[in-house]
Amino acid sequence: MSDLRLTDLDAEPGCELPALELFRATQGGRNHAVCGEPSRMGLPPELTDLRQALGVLCAVDQGQVHGTLAICPYSDEQVTLWGPVVASAARRRGIGSALLRETRSAIRDGGFQSLRVLVDERNRIGRAFWLAHGLSPWKRNLVFEHPLGLAPKEAVAGVSLARSEDLDEVARLLRQGFPDSSYCDVPLSQRERQGYRHYLFQESGAILAAATVRAQTARNWLNMLTVAPDARGAGRGERLLAGMLHLEAALGVRRMGLEVLADNPAAIRLYEKVGFRRAWSCTIMTGPL
Repeated sequence: MSDLRLTDLDAEPGCELPALELFRATQGGRNHAVCGEPSRMGLPPELTDLRQALGVLCAVDQGQVHGTLAICPYSDEQVTLWGPVVASAARRRGIGSALLRETRSAIRDGGFQSLRVLVDERNRIGRAFWLAHGLSPWKRNLVFEHPLGLAPKEAVAGVSLARSEDLDEVARLLRQGFPDSSYCDVPLSQRERQGYRHYLFQESGAILAAATVRAQTARNWLNMLTVAPDARGAGRGERLLAGMLHLEAALGVRRMGLEVLADNPAAIRLYEKVGFRRAWSCTIMTGPL
């Protein structure tokens, strides 16, 4: 490499398509670079994935992009990295390490405290890279999918899309079920303009369970599902899931996905009971800056 330099995609937008092609070349199998946006895990990368990142760093030499690394949002304290990916002809030249050093500096400057990365369990080289750079395995993360051609053919009583007058109660339930999430920091009406849908299960006039779905082109994504604490253990979560799948299928959606930690057997049993099946798995690795 005669004149290798690191540049941000915002500074050189002409690197966007070559960077995307590098990510697309790492789909599936032992070289898979898992997208840091959960709802996009396992799907072919698109330009919107790069454009929604907090930043994308590219390694450029003589006008050619030889490596790239994207920073994806996760929380106020932590980001998820996507990559680094390096062109096959440029491997073993320290490009991945150089990209990571520069990215860590940018993350620190942004006020973040730590980072995480999702590593396909088949990607032994990727796992070794992150171990060598100070990250440690945290938990296994499983991606489940449900083909909606197999969704329930009948509507489920009590399950419906939330109306505008339901959104405050839905938000209250979601905050209760996911106290660490920032999802409800934004009004749910605004979330719906961003492409989310909200489902609820109602019984005797009371909303007892709620779920959020993110609408996407290739696969919709179950973002959150919760049941009120005093209403658990009576199958309401299962009914909400079944009813949501039916209504999503009626909207023309072909496939639903979700992620669940491997150490959550109760949730896994619930998802499998309504027809979700594991598509693949990854390891969540975390580390300091």
